[in-house]
Amino acid sequence: MADTDPLEGGGAGVDHVIAEVAAEVTASAKYRNIDADFVLATATDLHRQGLTRKTAVKEAKRRLHQVYGAFVASTLARTVDQCVAAIDDGSDVKEACRAAMARHRSTQLRLDSLPDVYDQIAQWCGRPSSVLDIGCGLNPLAIPWMQLRPEAHYRACDIDGEAVAAIQRLGPAFGVTIEGFVYDAARPQPLQPADLVLALLLAPTIDAQRPGATGALLRAVDAPVVVASMPLATLSGRRTYQRDNEALFRAAADGSRYVVADQAVVGGEELVLLRRSEGDAPTEFPGR
Repeated sequence: MADTDPLEGGGAGVDHVIAEVAAEVTASAKYRNIDADFVLATATDLHRQGLTRKTAVKEAKRRLHQVYGAFVASTLARTVDQCVAAIDDGSDVKEACRAAMARHRSTQLRLDSLPDVYDQIAQWCGRPSSVLDIGCGLNPLAIPWMQLRPEAHYRACDIDGEAVAAIQRLGPAFGVTIEGFVYDAARPQPLQPADLVLALLLAPTIDAQRPGATGALLRAVDAPVVVASMPLATLSGRRTYQRDNEALFRAAADGSRYVVADQAVVGGEELVLLRRSEGDAPTEFPGR
């Protein structure tokens, strides 16, 4: 099919073209570990916009860069495996985790504020027995700072299938049960209950993929508290997100069972506490 042919029409022909777009994207070494269903769903969204095949491939890669590629300097699975090997060889657990987290832009952002971030979360939420970390990246490497209960159950999900498989190998080093699974937070499905849901630095990327995705995610989770966060600035540092935070989380909480209960700026991000409410309390963002 020519590059100028739009991804339009219906039936098996269009399904074939969508599959070809997805295959071309995942042929890139940078995106080969991304969940195939996620890439196919992205290609399907682009089909609905009537893009040409060439343009669809380019746009799909741009979207994957936003949600994944911009954050990683190495494959996540390799980084986790290197961390596990360092710990097994006798390295200090926290130092090995810090070195690994430096290879992912989101965890790198909070390296200097790790104790403060999880002190704040513990102040809000106590010591949970079960955690669900959505769009986790390398955040499970922060478990040594998380103040979890002994033998806690930590579930972590991401669109990188190899990474979530590797993350499970951290359990013995950290003394907790770790379960990893593939999950598309931009197209959320109902999730199992947890004491605490973490959605750190996730909202900007999933809302860029699908407007309103953060609100849909809040309707999919089942926990008494959710801690989300936003960066104070873009990765380039060219503009600040802080003015956008209040509007994004107000809109996300509307129509969900959650209300925004508190917020705190810690290091380079703004933490937002959302509490489940059985009533119809209005969503209020506390004054700064």
